[in-house]
Amino acid sequence: MKIKVLKFLVLIMTSVTLTVSTKGQNRENTATETIKNKPVEIPKTEIPIDVAQHFAKDHPTAKEEHWRGYPTKNFRDVWYDHVSSENSSPASDYFVVEFIEGTTHREAMYCREGKEVVIRKKLMSTLPASIYDAIKKGPYKEWKIAKEKEEIFRDSVLDQFKVYKIKVQKGSSKHYLFYSADGVLLRDKIIQ
Repeated sequence: MKIKVLKFLVLIMTSVTLTVSTKGQNRENTATETIKNKPVEIPKTEIPIDVAQHFAKDHPTAKEEHWRGYPTKNFRDVWYDHVSSENSSPASDYFVVEFIEGTTHREAMYCREGKEVVIRKKLMSTLPASIYDAIKKGPYKEWKIAKEKEEIFRDSVLDQFKVYKIKVQKGSSKHYLFYSADGVLLRDKIIQ
């Protein structure tokens, strides 16, 4: 009987020890992954010359530049919803620069050849009527529209390919809504 009790106690202690060490390892792995995904700024001297020259031409009054690389695999068909902080590297195919132009905070993405492919600007004014009406007539009519809003343009054609990114919240639920300029909901992204 004593042997069975001892075996049982050893089994429980081993199980507890493995559980504790496994949880500790998971925490370490999570912390490491978080650090890996932290955006790394690239010195301007490591940006391809074509990119730097086109940026200087497109935004001659830019101040406070912060450059990051952006991998091709993450630049999906949904060009207006890139996560510019992922996997920063000078070996990237796209380069994202955050900067101040006048009093406006902007973010631009350039391909390696120097073409500006996306530009974002924080929207401090009210939303266009088409977007506001679409939100108030849609499933988010009861949700609060946050101050955080952006206009996102593609290929420097500032009116033809314009998307609005709006953050809405109801209780603890938050979403990013992406609308075309004429009020069509393009994407609804849950914020984790």
